[in-house]
Amino acid sequence: MTSLSTLSFSDAALLSKLQTETFTQAYRGVHSDDDISLYCERNFSVAQASAVLGSELFLCKSVHHSGSIAGFYTINFQACPIELPEPSAELKQI
Repeated sequence: MTSLSTLSFSDAALLSKLQTETFTQAYRGVHSDDDISLYCERNFSVAQASAVLGSELFLCKSVHHSGSIAGFYTINFQACPIELPEPSAELKQI
């Protein structure tokens, strides 16, 4: 069975881990391990994840399948850098 759950402020360590793991998987072999580690330390720390989860401008969900986390996504509700006729959202991470 597959289900979604909303990540809360108390899930900051989990979000940080998921962000780091997926970024590393996506860019291993494209960038050096040192560059990936540095990027993750700067952008996917527990403090950064706490800021995202504590903001009303982001929605983070985890996907569970058979009792294990199968993935996550983050939606960013900040204004688009170009003018649009209606409100917008950005799928930030998946």
